[in-house]
Amino acid sequence: NRHIQGATSQASIASSVQHMAEDGHHHQLAATPTLGIFEAACGLGFKPPCQVGNGGFKNEIVIENEILGASLKSLISSLRLLGSSCSLLTFSSTRKTIIKMLGAIIDSSNSLPVLIQAVSIIGNWVTSDIQRMPLTKSEREGFLWQLASFDFQRLPEVSSQALGDMMCCIVLSAYGYNPSIIQEFPFGLSKCINSNDFSHHLEHREHIVKDETFHLLLVSSLLSSNPYVRSLCMGISSTQVDDCILVHEILSNIANERGCRKGDSIDIVGIPNITPSHVLHQVLQFNFEALGKRLWTTAIVDVLLASGNHIGGVRLGHEGIDHQIFVTHTDGKGINSCPGYLRLNYKNAGLGLDEYDAGFYSSFTKVLKSERSGDLCGRGRCIAAIRNLVHGDVNTCQSMLEICFQAAWQCLPSNRERASLIEPLERLIAKP
Repeated sequence: NRHIQGATSQASIASSVQHMAEDGHHHQLAATPTLGIFEAACGLGFKPPCQVGNGGFKNEIVIENEILGASLKSLISSLRLLGSSCSLLTFSSTRKTIIKMLGAIIDSSNSLPVLIQAVSIIGNWVTSDIQRMPLTKSEREGFLWQLASFDFQRLPEVSSQALGDMMCCIVLSAYGYNPSIIQEFPFGLSKCINSNDFSHHLEHREHIVKDETFHLLLVSSLLSSNPYVRSLCMGISSTQVDDCILVHEILSNIANERGCRKGDSIDIVGIPNITPSHVLHQVLQFNFEALGKRLWTTAIVDVLLASGNHIGGVRLGHEGIDHQIFVTHTDGKGINSCPGYLRLNYKNAGLGLDEYDAGFYSSFTKVLKSERSGDLCGRGRCIAAIRNLVHGDVNTCQSMLEICFQAAWQCLPSNRERASLIEPLERLIAKP
């Protein structure tokens, strides 16, 4: 206890000295984390050009590296010690100080290394077995709310991705994510995985995955810059399977059955076996509060695209559907599926002539034509690419929102079903 008290005192001093140093300094958030990375990579984060030895000029990307001083290094070491301490298992003034200090760091710190260390500790606590959790119910809910409402404007856009990824890891960990099993049984496995052997049972974590505040973190993960994280979180949310390993197995097996090829990811199957009614009810009931000042409609577009028909190859557009990006498809059972065919009518698009685009569009359509085979997941692969593009371009996202929502709405089986969606749609639009 003497060492813990010393570490707590040292941490409190370091916190008060450094953490509010940049208070009030806010960074501009990109519409999505993916777009923030693209903007930095494409030059919007460049310094003014500087002259080089040969007389030319070069651009340099602005990278805001944080130099850790002695106080911050001491604070991080103290946090590591406190995170593994058994003193939190007993109620005391020391325990109260530690909880309060971690909360202050999450609310006020502008130091990315310190925040990562604090979030890592909190993540281990909130996802631990309920018998071993060193937090009361109110403390757990308080920390979850702080993570869900975290203001990323305090941090540089690109470097803050590490913290966002850690929060996604907390979400996946609560659903039993196990990287060793994923690596041992990767996507593309030719034989089925025995779910009895490898599915992770989460009865002891039901207290966390059923928490309403934790669900805010799950929804925020739908905007992750990592497509694999988005696919897993979308699969968990849509299939109601509270097990990452089982969701990965389900999507992998479907992809194998549909003819995936080396290099594909699980996003080429989207969300299988989901009706337009179900997906619209789901996205309209999402709580996007944790996405803060991000373009939360991107998550809606992603889910709508993922719920479309991913089976078979790409079908080129024709004269009858020139004004549709998607056309609805009716399967053998007579059930209207969500949009499934991409319009690729380049003859009337005004972009297919080589003299105008140096042959780039023609090359593009040749690649797409290679995806026409119904045995190689061509359609799913193209839709997955569009889903990634939506996260990186605001205009594409907006146009796809209008098209996909209208198409899904038209696929609803009755006006009664449409009427049932009006109230949740009004609630979503009315939110600030």
